[in-house]
Amino acid sequence: MNSILSSIVYDFRVTGRESRDGALLTALSSAVDEVKRDRAGNFVGLVRGAGGDKKKIMLQTHMDGAGFVATGIEENGLVRFGPTGNFSLKSAAYTEATTENGVRGIITPDGGSSANLTDDCLSYALDVGAADKESAERLVKAGDFISPVPHMTELGDGEKNSRLFCGYPLDGRAGAAVLIKCAEALMKNRPESDVYIVLSVEGHNNYRMAGTAAANIRPDEALAIDYNEEAKPGDGVSVVVQRKYFVADQVLTEELRNLAEKEEIKHNISVSASGDAPGRLIQAEGEGTPTAELDLPVSRRRTVSETIAESDMLAAARLAELFCRRL
Repeated sequence: MNSILSSIVYDFRVTGRESRDGALLTALSSAVDEVKRDRAGNFVGLVRGAGGDKKKIMLQTHMDGAGFVATGIEENGLVRFGPTGNFSLKSAAYTEATTENGVRGIITPDGGSSANLTDDCLSYALDVGAADKESAERLVKAGDFISPVPHMTELGDGEKNSRLFCGYPLDGRAGAAVLIKCAEALMKNRPESDVYIVLSVEGHNNYRMAGTAAANIRPDEALAIDYNEEAKPGDGVSVVVQRKYFVADQVLTEELRNLAEKEEIKHNISVSASGDAPGRLIQAEGEGTPTAELDLPVSRRRTVSETIAESDMLAAARLAELFCRRL
């Protein structure tokens, strides 16, 4: 799992710029029969099933991460920015950031003091080392997207499947790695059904393009992969029963629980009245799609130090694979 995740973390685009991501497209292309970018910008891979009367199963996760967009430049050369997605600026204070064009800078609180850090973008600027506005405008323009510099570190004792991955952006990239791992297993031993692997854009804008992908594919059933902070990394993959505006399909959820118990896949049950879910958009498209959801436990979510357990990622990949092999 480390090799997949590390290959897609560093070539990163924030919400709204995901479809320029070459590394992720390459990784998905190597794991499926064919891949395309739909008109919304989603990456859609297909693993062709071996059966005759085939179902269409959609596996979805978002591939973007939260970041910022430049709003203007002050006379002193500091770049002001606003949010794109939900991100903790307190965690990013004094850390290095990069524009989509590769210009580096430091996220700096107003006044240069850490005494009263907030998550309000109006209290921060990006210092790109420019002496004045004219110099800064040669490097950055209003509308340029900005993100903390992507990075990943392994934590733990290094034993197989017990590692923790820490860095940015793992909310988005970890789910993509899970589905790529699942696709690799399906390609080695094809399922009966056609399986569509969807890495959707704008997950940090209420998952709205997950529904667009479902409208195009018109799957018979779907499984979404997302994240939650209710369980801690290492607790196992979370089988979601309910989220805000989303109740997972009862039959599919029970089947996931039975598969996890039968195969002794470490898991937990997630029930919450808060937290948006991609499944709500998928299940509402067309005539409706039975949809279930698995979540990866993550700590320090939406910070520069998001942390996820490799064992949970492997559990999610295996459970998604078994989901696709059901007849």
